[in-house]
Amino acid sequence: TITSKWAIGIRLKAGNLQTVNEALAKGDILRIHVMRPTWHYVAAEDIRWMLKLSSRRIITANDSFAKSRGQDISVDIYNKANRLLEKALAGHNHLTKQEIDNIFKEGGLETNERLSNRFLIHAEAEGLICSGADKNNKITFALLDERVPPIQELHKEEALAILARKYFRSHSPASLKDFVWWSGLSVTEARQGIAAIEQELLTDRFLAQKYMFISLIKKKKTTDILHILPSYDYASVDESKPDKAQYNWGYDPQNYNVPDGSYSTDPYKPDVRIKEFKQMVQALHKAGIRVVLDVVYNHTFNTEESNFERTVPGYFYRQTKGW
Repeated sequence: TITSKWAIGIRLKAGNLQTVNEALAKGDILRIHVMRPTWHYVAAEDIRWMLKLSSRRIITANDSFAKSRGQDISVDIYNKANRLLEKALAGHNHLTKQEIDNIFKEGGLETNERLSNRFLIHAEAEGLICSGADKNNKITFALLDERVPPIQELHKEEALAILARKYFRSHSPASLKDFVWWSGLSVTEARQGIAAIEQELLTDRFLAQKYMFISLIKKKKTTDILHILPSYDYASVDESKPDKAQYNWGYDPQNYNVPDGSYSTDPYKPDVRIKEFKQMVQALHKAGIRVVLDVVYNHTFNTEESNFERTVPGYFYRQTKGW
């Protein structure tokens, strides 16, 4: 979408939508499921080591998601889908999802929109496919080896260090738990990544929690605007277990405009989360920092059970066929 492309554009020193579109068309930037089972934009030079770090977890999550919806997909079925994809996309033949669905059906593979999504995510996680060049304003899929020639593999330790460095440069200050949530890594792997760049990090504590940040940040002029990611009440986060790593990317709000209790010092007292959130914003304002709060109203994890959909069915969400 244009919005997601601008998420890239605002990170450039100079550029516009055309610059981003050209990079996506050439394959300098790829859209793919990596780290967690959701789409990310990734630089082509980083795609292989990032897939190697996260592919098994994405495949496991993809399978679990399918089974939770009554779709028990065998290894043979996934392999058949991969063979059909490899044959259809060969020769830089970039295809839309609708075209791929037809390929699956013509190849004798029983499918529907949800099954097709599972096949495509599995193929991405295995390093078979990635995003192709847009076709008639629709996203496409292509063979990864044709978009990004194979390069020398990084050792796992080096890959973990690079990922940790990238994270703390863009998300500091952050805790170990934050890094685990964002990266999809195990706690052990996250600790290894942090240890590898320990000399580059400064640490501080707040409410007995250790936070880390790249030391270079102190030498840079601070901005006067802070963008807070979605932080309202998440349906899938168990607030009674604040020490458990429970990543949430903000797409499954349960109660809008209510801060999630896992960020508060006492999730059992409703007023605490509200007061502490207000105190945080007031402190930032007092320091001369403006605050922008990210919200997700029309793009949520569960459309059917959303409070918006229940209030006025079919009104708040665009549910037309196609991507």
